[in-house]
Amino acid sequence: MVEAAEEPFREFREAVTRAHAHGQHASLVRVDRVAEGCYMLRRRTRRHRDPVGGHVVEGSEDELVPPDWRAAAWGLELRHPDGFARSLQAPGPGGGPDARMAGRPDRAGRTTPPP
Repeated sequence: MVEAAEEPFREFREAVTRAHAHGQHASLVRVDRVAEGCYMLRRRTRRHRDPVGGHVVEGSEDELVPPDWRAAAWGLELRHPDGFARSLQAPGPGGGPDARMAGRPDRAGRTTPPP
């Protein structure tokens, strides 16, 4: 049971938790947007006088952001570390795990068993 004196702190903690969740969601949306690309970076509008008719012609050119596979790869590393996290372990002799790294966790928190 929450005491009346602790109620404002509980509400504050819940508000902070909601704000963190909202910030995480907004950041993941940005990563997904960069991974997909094709959103407008800049629009250039140009005007010139038509030499034949003499009237002003306006044209615009949009510069789009290209897709970036690195953002998608980073998102996979964070969302699914068991399958996509990069290992910091250097290969040992013969391409296998380095015996010096046995027992140390990699970025996904997995440890390498001793050889």
